[in-house]
Amino acid sequence: MLKLNLGSGPEKKEGYVNVDVMDGADLVHDLTNPLPYPSESVDEIFASHIIEHFSPYEWPAIKKD
Repeated sequence: MLKLNLGSGPEKKEGYVNVDVMDGADLVHDLTNPLPYPSESVDEIFASHIIEHFSPYEWPAIKKD
């Protein structure tokens, strides 16, 4: 079961792949780019306090599947 914690920052969630643009995450990744996982391969996404970090111009592309 693949679970992602997007925008994890320094607070890692156990049982999740913690994804952030900052060093220290399990996957250092800029979320303005597609995630490196095939479609329908992720079972759960947790994203708390992340939307406000993107501009209104970036958000439509980020939320696209």
